[in-house]
Amino acid sequence: MFNHRKYISRLVELQELLRIEMLTVYCSFDFTKLDFCISKEEKVNDIIKEISEMVKESKDGVFFTHYNYLSKAVFHLTHWVKHVLAASPNSRNHLQAAKVNMSLIDITAFAYPENFANSLSIIINKVNALDQNVVDVKDIFNALKYLPYPALYEIENNPFSRIHRDRQVDEIETTDDKDVPPVVSIEFLVDQEPWANPQILQPGKVYSLHGRVRVNAWPNGFDQLILHPISAENQSNYILELPAVMPFKEKILDISGTVVFKYPQHNFDDNLSVRLLCYFQRADGTKILPLVIGYDQLIAKVLDPNSYDFMTGFSSMSSALAEVAIKLSKELPMLDKKERDDFLKLLRGILNYQGYCLQQGVYKNETNVAESVFRDRLIQHLIGLPYLGEAIVKEAELAGGRVEISYNGIIAELKSESRISDRNQLIQKFGSQPVAYASGNGKQLSILCILDLTEKINPPAPPRNNIIVHSPKVHGHEGSELAYPPMQVAVLIDGNTKKPSDYSK
Repeated sequence: MFNHRKYISRLVELQELLRIEMLTVYCSFDFTKLDFCISKEEKVNDIIKEISEMVKESKDGVFFTHYNYLSKAVFHLTHWVKHVLAASPNSRNHLQAAKVNMSLIDITAFAYPENFANSLSIIINKVNALDQNVVDVKDIFNALKYLPYPALYEIENNPFSRIHRDRQVDEIETTDDKDVPPVVSIEFLVDQEPWANPQILQPGKVYSLHGRVRVNAWPNGFDQLILHPISAENQSNYILELPAVMPFKEKILDISGTVVFKYPQHNFDDNLSVRLLCYFQRADGTKILPLVIGYDQLIAKVLDPNSYDFMTGFSSMSSALAEVAIKLSKELPMLDKKERDDFLKLLRGILNYQGYCLQQGVYKNETNVAESVFRDRLIQHLIGLPYLGEAIVKEAELAGGRVEISYNGIIAELKSESRISDRNQLIQKFGSQPVAYASGNGKQLSILCILDLTEKINPPAPPRNNIIVHSPKVHGHEGSELAYPPMQVAVLIDGNTKKPSDYSK
Protein backbone atom coordinates (compact mmCIF):
# COMPACT_ATOMS: atom_id res chain seq x y z
CA MET A 1 0.00 0.00 0.00
CA PHE A 2 1.32 3.47 -0.93
CA ASN A 3 1.88 6.13 1.68
CA HIS A 4 0.80 9.51 0.32
CA ARG A 5 3.04 12.37 1.39
CA LYS A 6 3.12 16.02 0.51
CA TYR A 7 5.14 19.16 0.96
CA ILE A 8 3.49 22.28 2.45
CA SER A 9 5.58 25.42 2.33
CA ARG A 10 3.69 27.03 5.21
CA LEU A 11 4.45 24.04 7.44
CA VAL A 12 8.17 24.36 6.68
CA GLU A 13 8.00 28.11 7.38
CA LEU A 14 6.25 27.53 10.72
CA GLN A 15 8.87 25.01 11.79
CA GLU A 16 11.57 27.57 11.03
CA LEU A 17 9.74 30.23 13.08
CA LEU A 18 9.26 27.79 15.93
CA ARG A 19 12.92 26.86 15.90
CA ILE A 20 13.97 30.52 15.95
CA GLU A 21 11.67 31.37 18.88
CA MET A 22 12.81 28.37 20.92
CA LEU A 23 16.48 29.07 20.19
CA THR A 24 15.93 32.64 21.33
CA VAL A 25 14.66 31.31 24.65
CA TYR A 26 17.54 28.83 25.02
CA CYS A 27 20.22 31.40 24.15
CA SER A 28 18.69 34.23 26.20
CA PHE A 29 18.03 32.18 29.33
CA ASP A 30 19.52 33.91 32.32
CA PHE A 31 18.23 34.54 35.83
CA THR A 32 17.98 38.23 34.94
CA LYS A 33 16.06 37.63 31.67
CA LEU A 34 13.28 35.30 32.79
CA ASP A 35 10.48 37.67 31.85
CA PHE A 36 11.87 38.03 28.34
CA CYS A 37 11.96 34.25 27.93
CA ILE A 38 8.43 33.88 29.27
CA SER A 39 7.23 36.57 26.84
CA LYS A 40 7.95 34.11 24.00
CA GLU A 41 5.49 31.54 25.33
CA GLU A 42 2.36 32.96 23.70
CA LYS A 43 3.94 33.18 20.25
CA VAL A 44 5.29 29.63 20.50
CA ASN A 45 1.86 28.34 21.51
CA ASP A 46 0.26 30.13 18.55
CA ILE A 47 2.75 28.57 16.12
CA ILE A 48 2.21 25.09 17.51
CA LYS A 49 -1.56 25.58 17.40
CA GLU A 50 -1.38 26.43 13.68
CA ILE A 51 0.87 23.46 13.02
CA SER A 52 -1.45 21.14 14.93
CA GLU A 53 -4.38 22.19 12.76
CA MET A 54 -2.36 21.40 9.63
CA VAL A 55 -1.27 17.92 10.73
CA LYS A 56 -4.30 16.76 12.68
CA GLU A 57 -5.19 14.18 9.98
CA SER A 58 -1.61 13.04 9.48
CA LYS A 59 0.21 10.13 11.11
CA ASP A 60 3.19 12.45 11.46
CA GLY A 61 1.27 14.53 13.99
CA VAL A 62 3.14 12.76 16.82
CA PHE A 63 6.33 14.54 15.69
CA PHE A 64 4.76 17.91 16.50
CA THR A 65 3.00 16.59 19.61
CA HIS A 66 6.43 15.84 21.00
CA TYR A 67 7.61 19.32 20.05
CA ASN A 68 4.62 20.70 21.95
CA TYR A 69 5.52 18.67 25.07
CA LEU A 70 9.11 19.91 24.83
CA SER A 71 8.12 23.59 24.54
CA LYS A 72 5.66 23.32 27.43
CA ALA A 73 8.36 21.74 29.58
CA VAL A 74 10.78 24.54 28.70
CA PHE A 75 8.39 27.29 29.71
CA HIS A 76 7.34 25.48 32.89
CA LEU A 77 11.02 25.30 33.84
CA THR A 78 11.35 29.03 33.21
CA HIS A 79 8.29 29.74 35.37
CA TRP A 80 9.68 27.44 38.07
CA VAL A 81 12.96 29.34 38.25
CA LYS A 82 11.11 32.66 38.42
CA HIS A 83 8.81 31.44 41.22
CA VAL A 84 11.73 29.97 43.20
CA LEU A 85 13.64 33.24 43.03
CA ALA A 86 10.49 35.04 44.20
CA ALA A 87 9.94 32.49 47.02
CA SER A 88 6.52 31.58 45.65
CA PRO A 89 4.83 28.66 47.45
CA ASN A 90 3.52 27.20 44.15
CA SER A 91 6.89 26.90 42.44
CA ARG A 92 6.94 23.08 42.66
CA ASN A 93 3.84 22.86 40.46
CA HIS A 94 5.78 24.19 37.47
CA LEU A 95 8.65 21.79 38.07
CA GLN A 96 6.24 18.86 38.26
CA ALA A 97 4.48 19.99 35.08
CA ALA A 98 7.83 20.23 33.27
CA LYS A 99 8.71 16.67 34.28
CA VAL A 100 5.31 15.33 33.21
CA ASN A 101 5.53 16.98 29.78
CA MET A 102 9.03 15.62 29.26
CA SER A 103 7.93 12.12 30.25
CA LEU A 104 5.16 12.22 27.63
CA ILE A 105 7.76 12.37 24.85
CA ASP A 106 7.99 8.82 23.49
CA ILE A 107 11.17 8.78 21.44
CA THR A 108 10.35 5.34 20.03
CA ALA A 109 7.05 6.55 18.56
CA PHE A 110 8.76 8.30 15.65
CA ALA A 111 11.73 7.45 13.41
CA TYR A 112 14.03 10.07 14.93
CA PRO A 113 17.70 10.24 13.89
CA GLU A 114 19.89 8.43 16.40
CA ASN A 115 21.95 11.47 17.44
CA PHE A 116 18.80 13.51 18.10
CA ALA A 117 17.13 10.70 20.06
CA ASN A 118 20.22 10.21 22.23
CA SER A 119 20.60 13.95 22.91
CA LEU A 120 16.92 14.36 23.76
CA SER A 121 17.02 11.34 26.10
CA ILE A 122 19.87 12.94 28.05
CA ILE A 123 17.91 16.19 28.38
CA ILE A 124 14.77 14.34 29.54
CA ASN A 125 16.83 12.58 32.22
CA LYS A 126 18.31 15.88 33.36
CA VAL A 127 14.84 17.40 33.74
CA ASN A 128 13.60 14.38 35.71
CA ALA A 129 16.62 14.68 38.01
CA LEU A 130 15.86 18.30 38.95
CA ASP A 131 14.97 18.86 42.58
CA GLN A 132 15.84 22.10 44.37
CA ASN A 133 18.78 23.64 42.55
CA VAL A 134 17.51 26.01 39.84
CA VAL A 135 21.10 26.59 38.69
CA ASP A 136 20.96 23.16 37.01
CA VAL A 137 18.37 24.55 34.59
CA LYS A 138 21.12 26.57 32.87
CA ASP A 139 22.87 23.32 31.89
CA ILE A 140 19.60 22.00 30.44
CA PHE A 141 19.00 25.13 28.36
CA ASN A 142 22.61 25.05 27.18
CA ALA A 143 22.09 21.45 26.01
CA LEU A 144 18.86 22.47 24.27
CA LYS A 145 20.80 25.08 22.25
CA TYR A 146 22.72 22.27 20.57
CA LEU A 147 19.85 19.80 20.23
CA PRO A 148 19.78 18.93 16.48
CA TYR A 149 15.99 19.08 16.19
CA PRO A 150 15.00 17.76 12.74
CA ALA A 151 12.44 19.35 10.45
CA LEU A 152 9.73 17.63 8.42
CA TYR A 153 9.58 18.72 4.80
CA GLU A 154 6.63 16.47 4.00
CA ILE A 155 3.84 14.87 6.00
CA GLU A 156 1.92 11.65 5.49
CA ASN A 157 -1.76 12.29 4.84
CA ASN A 158 -5.03 10.78 3.73
CA PRO A 159 -5.37 11.59 0.00
CA PHE A 160 -9.15 12.03 0.38
CA SER A 161 -8.99 14.43 3.32
CA ARG A 162 -9.96 18.08 3.18
CA ILE A 163 -6.31 19.04 3.48
CA HIS A 164 -5.53 17.06 0.34
CA ARG A 165 -8.43 18.46 -1.64
CA ASP A 166 -7.48 22.03 -0.73
CA ARG A 167 -3.78 21.67 -1.43
CA GLN A 168 -1.80 24.72 -2.49
CA VAL A 169 -0.01 25.08 -5.81
CA ASP A 170 3.38 24.83 -4.15
CA GLU A 171 2.68 21.41 -2.59
CA ILE A 172 4.52 18.38 -3.89
CA GLU A 173 2.61 15.11 -3.53
CA THR A 174 4.66 11.94 -3.67
CA THR A 175 4.32 8.26 -2.98
CA ASP A 176 6.73 5.97 -1.22
CA ASP A 177 6.41 2.24 -0.81
CA LYS A 178 8.96 1.93 1.98
CA ASP A 179 7.98 1.26 5.58
CA VAL A 180 10.79 3.44 6.88
CA PRO A 181 10.85 7.01 5.51
CA PRO A 182 14.17 8.04 3.95
CA VAL A 183 16.39 10.25 6.10
CA VAL A 184 19.11 12.42 4.60
CA SER A 185 21.95 13.91 6.64
CA ILE A 186 23.93 16.77 5.11
CA GLU A 187 27.08 18.46 6.36
CA PHE A 188 28.90 21.29 4.61
CA LEU A 189 32.43 22.61 4.80
CA VAL A 190 33.60 25.88 3.26
CA ASP A 191 37.30 26.30 2.60
CA GLN A 192 38.00 23.14 4.63
CA GLU A 193 36.12 24.32 7.75
CA PRO A 194 32.55 23.41 8.86
CA TRP A 195 29.95 25.95 7.74
CA ALA A 196 29.26 27.91 10.92
CA ASN A 197 25.62 29.03 10.33
CA PRO A 198 26.08 31.94 10.15
CA GLN A 199 29.24 31.72 8.09
CA ILE A 200 31.14 34.96 7.59
CA LEU A 201 31.81 35.56 3.89
CA GLN A 202 33.13 38.33 1.70
CA PRO A 203 31.01 39.65 -1.15
CA GLY A 204 31.93 38.63 -4.68
CA LYS A 205 34.29 35.86 -3.61
CA VAL A 206 33.69 32.33 -4.93
CA TYR A 207 33.96 29.81 -2.07
CA SER A 208 34.54 26.09 -2.49
CA LEU A 209 31.74 24.14 -0.84
CA HIS A 210 32.22 20.50 0.15
CA GLY A 211 29.29 18.39 1.27
CA ARG A 212 29.01 15.04 3.03
CA VAL A 213 25.74 13.27 2.34
CA ARG A 214 24.37 10.26 4.22
CA VAL A 215 21.16 8.39 3.32
CA ASN A 216 19.66 5.72 5.57
CA ALA A 217 17.93 3.92 2.67
CA TRP A 218 17.76 4.93 -0.97
CA PRO A 219 14.14 4.56 -2.20
CA ASN A 220 13.60 2.05 -4.99
CA GLY A 221 13.16 3.43 -8.49
CA PHE A 222 14.55 6.89 -7.75
CA ASP A 223 17.70 7.79 -9.62
CA GLN A 224 18.91 11.04 -8.04
CA LEU A 225 18.84 13.20 -4.93
CA ILE A 226 18.46 16.93 -5.62
CA LEU A 227 19.65 19.72 -3.32
CA HIS A 228 17.80 22.74 -4.64
CA PRO A 229 18.42 26.20 -3.12
CA ILE A 230 15.34 28.27 -2.27
CA SER A 231 15.36 31.61 -0.51
CA ALA A 232 13.31 34.68 0.24
CA GLU A 233 16.37 36.60 -0.98
CA ASN A 234 16.53 37.69 -4.59
CA GLN A 235 18.21 34.74 -6.30
CA SER A 236 20.23 37.13 -8.47
CA ASN A 237 22.12 38.08 -5.28
CA TYR A 238 23.78 34.70 -4.89
CA ILE A 239 24.84 31.61 -6.83
CA LEU A 240 24.83 28.21 -5.14
CA GLU A 241 25.80 25.28 -7.31
CA LEU A 242 25.57 21.70 -6.02
CA PRO A 243 25.57 18.56 -8.17
CA ALA A 244 22.73 16.03 -8.18
CA VAL A 245 23.54 12.99 -6.01
CA MET A 246 23.29 9.60 -7.70
CA PRO A 247 22.53 6.35 -5.81
CA PHE A 248 25.52 5.22 -3.76
CA LYS A 249 26.32 2.29 -1.50
CA GLU A 250 28.96 3.90 0.67
CA LYS A 251 27.99 5.26 4.09
CA ILE A 252 29.09 8.77 3.09
CA LEU A 253 29.24 10.47 -0.29
CA ASP A 254 31.37 13.59 -0.74
CA ILE A 255 30.14 16.24 -3.14
CA SER A 256 31.71 19.54 -4.21
CA GLY A 257 30.16 22.80 -5.30
CA THR A 258 30.57 26.55 -5.09
CA VAL A 259 28.78 29.46 -3.48
CA VAL A 260 29.13 33.19 -4.02
CA PHE A 261 27.15 36.08 -2.55
CA LYS A 262 27.47 38.98 -4.94
CA TYR A 263 26.74 41.93 -2.65
CA PRO A 264 27.51 42.87 0.99
CA GLN A 265 24.88 43.30 3.67
CA HIS A 266 23.76 46.75 4.71
CA ASN A 267 23.31 45.72 8.34
CA PHE A 268 25.88 43.71 10.32
CA ASP A 269 23.14 42.07 12.40
CA ASP A 270 21.21 40.66 9.44
CA ASN A 271 21.72 37.15 8.11
CA LEU A 272 21.26 35.88 4.58
CA SER A 273 19.61 32.47 4.51
CA VAL A 274 19.42 29.96 1.67
CA ARG A 275 17.27 26.92 2.43
CA LEU A 276 17.94 23.63 0.68
CA LEU A 277 14.91 21.81 -0.66
CA CYS A 278 16.06 18.20 -0.64
CA TYR A 279 14.16 15.56 -2.62
CA PHE A 280 14.58 12.24 -4.39
CA GLN A 281 13.48 12.30 -8.01
CA ARG A 282 12.43 9.57 -10.41
CA ALA A 283 12.76 9.69 -14.21
CA ASP A 284 9.02 10.36 -14.58
CA GLY A 285 9.29 13.44 -12.34
CA THR A 286 7.86 11.86 -9.17
CA LYS A 287 9.46 13.28 -6.04
CA ILE A 288 9.92 12.14 -2.44
CA LEU A 289 10.92 14.65 0.21
CA PRO A 290 12.89 12.93 3.00
CA LEU A 291 13.40 13.88 6.61
CA VAL A 292 16.47 16.13 6.59
CA ILE A 293 18.90 16.53 9.47
CA GLY A 294 22.01 18.68 9.58
CA TYR A 295 22.33 21.54 7.12
CA ASP A 296 18.84 22.09 5.74
CA GLN A 297 19.81 25.72 5.19
CA LEU A 298 22.96 27.80 4.79
CA ILE A 299 23.07 31.04 6.77
CA ALA A 300 25.68 33.68 5.95
CA LYS A 301 26.85 37.12 6.97
CA VAL A 302 28.26 38.85 3.90
CA LEU A 303 30.50 41.66 5.11
CA ASP A 304 32.59 44.15 3.18
CA PRO A 305 35.74 45.30 5.03
CA ASN A 306 35.49 48.57 3.08
CA SER A 307 32.01 49.42 4.37
CA TYR A 308 31.57 52.63 6.37
CA ASP A 309 31.31 50.83 9.74
CA PHE A 310 34.85 49.47 9.32
CA MET A 311 36.50 52.50 7.68
CA THR A 312 39.46 53.69 9.76
CA GLY A 313 41.11 55.73 7.00
CA PHE A 314 43.82 53.08 6.57
CA SER A 315 43.04 49.97 4.54
CA SER A 316 45.02 47.49 6.65
CA MET A 317 43.44 48.79 9.89
CA SER A 318 39.96 48.65 8.28
CA SER A 319 40.51 44.98 7.39
CA ALA A 320 41.73 44.29 10.93
CA LEU A 321 38.62 45.97 12.40
CA ALA A 322 36.38 43.83 10.17
CA GLU A 323 38.23 40.72 11.38
CA VAL A 324 37.65 41.74 15.00
CA ALA A 325 33.92 42.21 14.32
CA ILE A 326 33.76 38.76 12.73
CA LYS A 327 35.60 37.19 15.65
CA LEU A 328 33.17 38.79 18.11
CA SER A 329 30.22 37.44 16.11
CA LYS A 330 31.64 33.92 16.09
CA GLU A 331 33.04 33.64 19.60
CA LEU A 332 30.67 35.87 21.61
CA PRO A 333 27.21 35.21 20.12
CA MET A 334 25.49 36.39 23.31
CA LEU A 335 27.34 39.71 23.41
CA ASP A 336 25.12 42.73 23.93
CA LYS A 337 24.67 44.52 20.60
CA LYS A 338 25.20 48.01 22.03
CA GLU A 339 28.37 46.95 23.81
CA ARG A 340 29.69 45.47 20.55
CA ASP A 341 28.84 48.58 18.51
CA ASP A 342 30.35 50.99 21.06
CA PHE A 343 33.46 48.85 21.35
CA LEU A 344 33.98 48.77 17.57
CA LYS A 345 33.53 52.55 17.34
CA LEU A 346 36.15 53.23 20.03
CA LEU A 347 38.51 50.64 18.53
CA ARG A 348 37.96 52.20 15.11
CA GLY A 349 39.07 55.57 16.45
CA ILE A 350 42.17 54.13 18.15
CA LEU A 351 43.16 52.27 14.96
CA ASN A 352 42.78 55.54 13.06
CA TYR A 353 45.22 57.10 15.54
CA GLN A 354 47.59 54.14 15.15
CA GLY A 355 47.69 54.66 11.39
CA TYR A 356 48.07 58.41 11.77
CA CYS A 357 51.03 58.04 14.15
CA LEU A 358 52.85 55.61 11.87
CA GLN A 359 52.24 57.57 8.69
CA GLN A 360 53.15 60.95 10.17
CA GLY A 361 55.97 59.74 12.43
CA VAL A 362 54.31 61.34 15.45
CA TYR A 363 56.55 59.62 18.01
CA LYS A 364 59.70 59.34 15.87
CA ASN A 365 62.90 59.55 17.93
CA GLU A 366 60.88 60.14 21.13
CA THR A 367 62.28 57.99 23.95
CA ASN A 368 60.27 59.32 26.89
CA VAL A 369 56.58 60.13 26.57
CA ALA A 370 54.58 60.25 29.78
CA GLU A 371 51.34 58.26 29.82
CA SER A 372 49.41 61.44 30.61
CA VAL A 373 50.80 63.10 27.48
CA PHE A 374 50.05 60.00 25.38
CA ARG A 375 46.52 59.96 26.80
CA ASP A 376 45.83 63.64 26.15
CA ARG A 377 47.05 63.42 22.55
CA LEU A 378 44.92 60.37 21.88
CA ILE A 379 41.82 61.89 23.51
CA GLN A 380 42.24 65.06 21.47
CA HIS A 381 42.41 62.91 18.33
CA LEU A 382 39.34 60.81 19.26
CA ILE A 383 37.17 63.81 20.15
CA GLY A 384 37.81 65.15 16.68
CA LEU A 385 36.24 62.07 15.08
CA PRO A 386 32.53 62.70 14.30
CA TYR A 387 31.38 59.23 15.38
CA LEU A 388 32.96 59.62 18.86
CA GLY A 389 33.15 63.33 19.72
CA GLU A 390 31.99 64.52 23.13
CA ALA A 391 31.10 61.02 24.35
CA ILE A 392 34.80 60.39 25.06
CA VAL A 393 35.39 60.66 28.83
CA LYS A 394 38.83 61.22 30.40
CA GLU A 395 39.87 59.49 33.64
CA ALA A 396 36.48 58.23 34.77
CA GLU A 397 36.26 56.71 38.25
CA LEU A 398 35.56 52.97 38.05
CA ALA A 399 36.06 49.90 40.27
CA GLY A 400 38.15 51.93 42.71
CA GLY A 401 40.51 53.21 39.99
CA ARG A 402 40.79 55.81 37.27
CA VAL A 403 40.16 54.71 33.67
CA GLU A 404 42.28 56.44 31.03
CA ILE A 405 39.54 56.65 28.36
CA SER A 406 35.87 55.67 28.47
CA TYR A 407 33.27 55.71 25.70
CA ASN A 408 29.71 54.74 26.68
CA GLY A 409 31.13 52.39 29.31
CA ILE A 410 33.76 50.83 27.01
CA ILE A 411 37.22 51.45 28.40
CA ALA A 412 40.65 51.83 26.85
CA GLU A 413 43.67 51.62 29.12
CA LEU A 414 46.83 53.37 27.88
CA LYS A 415 50.43 52.49 28.69
CA SER A 416 53.79 53.91 27.69
CA GLU A 417 56.63 51.35 27.69
CA SER A 418 60.37 51.90 27.16
CA ARG A 419 61.88 48.57 28.28
CA ILE A 420 59.81 45.58 27.08
CA SER A 421 59.14 45.11 23.37
CA ASP A 422 57.87 41.51 23.25
CA ARG A 423 54.14 41.68 22.53
CA ASN A 424 53.15 38.67 24.61
CA GLN A 425 55.05 39.97 27.63
CA LEU A 426 53.42 43.38 27.27
CA ILE A 427 49.94 41.89 27.16
CA GLN A 428 50.75 39.69 30.14
CA LYS A 429 52.07 42.70 32.08
CA PHE A 430 49.32 45.20 31.33
CA GLY A 431 46.31 43.22 30.08
CA SER A 432 44.66 42.46 33.43
CA GLN A 433 44.01 46.06 34.45
CA PRO A 434 41.60 46.97 31.61
CA VAL A 435 39.79 43.64 32.11
CA ALA A 436 39.23 44.53 35.76
CA TYR A 437 37.84 47.93 34.75
CA ALA A 438 35.59 46.37 32.11
CA SER A 439 34.25 43.74 34.54
CA GLY A 440 33.62 46.48 37.08
CA ASN A 441 31.49 48.19 34.45
CA GLY A 442 29.64 44.99 33.51
CA LYS A 443 31.37 44.70 30.13
CA GLN A 444 33.03 41.76 28.37
CA LEU A 445 35.22 43.83 26.06
CA SER A 446 38.21 46.05 26.73
CA ILE A 447 41.04 47.77 24.85
CA LEU A 448 44.68 47.99 25.80
CA CYS A 449 46.69 50.60 23.89
CA ILE A 450 50.49 50.62 24.37
CA LEU A 451 52.99 53.15 23.06
CA ASP A 452 56.19 51.16 22.43
CA LEU A 453 59.17 53.47 23.01
CA THR A 454 61.83 50.77 23.13
CA GLU A 455 64.88 51.05 20.89
CA LYS A 456 64.13 50.01 17.31
CA ILE A 457 67.09 48.08 15.96
CA ASN A 458 64.86 46.60 13.26
CA PRO A 459 62.11 48.44 11.36
CA PRO A 460 58.54 48.23 12.69
CA ALA A 461 56.33 45.33 11.62
CA PRO A 462 53.28 45.88 9.39
CA PRO A 463 50.67 47.47 11.69
CA ARG A 464 48.16 44.61 11.53
CA ASN A 465 50.67 42.54 13.53
CA ASN A 466 50.25 45.09 16.32
CA ILE A 467 46.50 44.54 16.61
CA ILE A 468 46.14 41.48 18.82
CA VAL A 469 42.86 39.88 19.93
CA HIS A 470 43.06 37.60 22.96
CA SER A 471 40.96 36.14 25.78
CA PRO A 472 42.38 37.17 29.18
CA LYS A 473 42.41 34.87 32.17
CA VAL A 474 40.00 35.73 35.01
CA HIS A 475 39.84 34.67 38.63
CA GLY A 476 38.10 31.40 39.48
CA HIS A 477 37.63 30.28 35.87
CA GLU A 478 41.19 29.51 34.79
CA GLY A 479 40.36 25.98 33.67
CA SER A 480 36.71 26.31 32.71
CA GLU A 481 34.67 27.58 29.80
CA LEU A 482 32.82 30.80 30.56
CA ALA A 483 29.30 31.56 29.36
CA TYR A 484 30.29 35.24 29.05
CA PRO A 485 34.06 35.31 28.51
CA PRO A 486 36.07 38.53 28.38
CA MET A 487 37.83 39.55 25.20
CA GLN A 488 40.46 42.21 24.73
CA VAL A 489 42.11 43.90 21.77
CA ALA A 490 45.66 45.11 22.33
CA VAL A 491 46.78 47.90 19.99
CA LEU A 492 50.51 48.69 19.96
CA ILE A 493 51.83 51.90 18.48
CA ASP A 494 55.50 51.95 17.56
CA GLY A 495 57.24 55.08 18.80
CA ASN A 496 60.91 55.96 19.04
CA THR A 497 61.19 55.06 15.37
CA LYS A 498 63.96 56.19 13.04
CA LYS A 499 64.07 57.61 9.58
CA PRO A 500 63.73 54.69 7.12
CA SER A 501 67.25 55.32 5.82
CA ASP A 502 68.70 54.97 9.34
CA TYR A 503 67.81 51.25 9.48
CA SER A 504 70.34 50.55 6.71
CA LYS A 505 73.27 51.98 8.67
